[in-house]
Amino acid sequence: LFYHLVLVIPLLILSSLLFRRLSGHHFARVAENRARFTAHLVETVAGVRIIKQTVQEDSNLKRYRGLVDAFIHSLVQSNIASGWFSHFTGVLTILGLMLLLVAGGQEVTLGHLTLGQFAASLFYVYMFLGPLQELGDLVERYTNGVASAQRIFLLLDTKAEVVDDANASSLPSIKGEVEFSNVLFSYLPDHSKPVIKHLNLKVPAGQVLAIVGPTGHGKSTLIQLLTRFYDVQQGQVLIDGVDIRHLTQRNLRQHVGVVLQDNVLFSGTIIDNLRLAKPHAQQAEFEQAAAELGIDDLISRLPHGYHTEVGAMGSHLSHGQRQLVCLLRAYLANPTILILDEATSAVDIQTERRIQHALRRLCEGRTAIIIAHRLATIRDADLIAVIHHGELAELGPHSQLIHNNGKYADLYHAYEAGEQL
Repeated sequence: LFYHLVLVIPLLILSSLLFRRLSGHHFARVAENRARFTAHLVETVAGVRIIKQTVQEDSNLKRYRGLVDAFIHSLVQSNIASGWFSHFTGVLTILGLMLLLVAGGQEVTLGHLTLGQFAASLFYVYMFLGPLQELGDLVERYTNGVASAQRIFLLLDTKAEVVDDANASSLPSIKGEVEFSNVLFSYLPDHSKPVIKHLNLKVPAGQVLAIVGPTGHGKSTLIQLLTRFYDVQQGQVLIDGVDIRHLTQRNLRQHVGVVLQDNVLFSGTIIDNLRLAKPHAQQAEFEQAAAELGIDDLISRLPHGYHTEVGAMGSHLSHGQRQLVCLLRAYLANPTILILDEATSAVDIQTERRIQHALRRLCEGRTAIIIAHRLATIRDADLIAVIHHGELAELGPHSQLIHNNGKYADLYHAYEAGEQL
């Protein structure tokens, strides 16, 4: 009797393989469409104020409905493509039982098999065929899981573009000399349209360099290269004469502190965020550092002072308050090289003046690189570099560049005219 069931098993195997082949791309499309509408939902929640401010609720909802409809359509298509399999396995199970009943009945009629043996055979066969009825759901879940796992592993298997060299070393301390030597960099894979073009720039240890220039000409890219979020395609970025590609990324970033224009605060209190820079510090140390920067009263005026919850991504604080907390966090880290990328762009004029003396003190004894569009904030820099189309157009102190009446003078006079307006 059991030999008759062998005819059913190949059909189940072939149907399973056919099902995986036909439904695999449907499940992959479901996973992709689910990711799209979920990502749009996250962006909508994060940017709900901008959507309301620009009165784009209807268009945003229309786009969201379109993404959800695409997801539902792909889900229906995958269910249609996979719906036949569970029914097919059920039919095969029933056909197997029918085949067994016919063959077993003949054996009982001919006297080759007793009725008890036939009943026992039916019981064992039912135990064998019963799990096959669940094969449809099992294969469907497996195929769906494989499609979802492929998207996860695609992300996990993505190789980092910037990795530590096999022989990377660590420097326990540095003086802080920074040099860009014949640096060429492009964001495009084929290295066309370089953002930085064979740039040479040297900042002596302990000096303040201000980088100015039109938007999109490569100022912030230099910061990305110095902190090794990107690697140069040609040339070298050196610290104390050592190519930063020969240092571990961890060691490099321990010596380089950054305050960016787009500040990031994590959920928790202000103290929790400050402890990212100095994990074991007490509140008195934070208060002292804030007093040295001249912003202690601004923090103390918050609802709970240093214990104020900043919310997700600092949403409970104004943009200027977030910048001040990030500035204090960088000060606590005490880096040898300090980078300020538009660090005071969202601070009002009165507050900016209050922290200028603190910034000057912060820059004492360390190399500082400042990117600022408010040119009045960088007049006291030791050196001012003008970046134009990814090249070093001018370099020198404020007075010399004004005397040269070049690109910096044009930028500064345009800035003064705008301030007077």
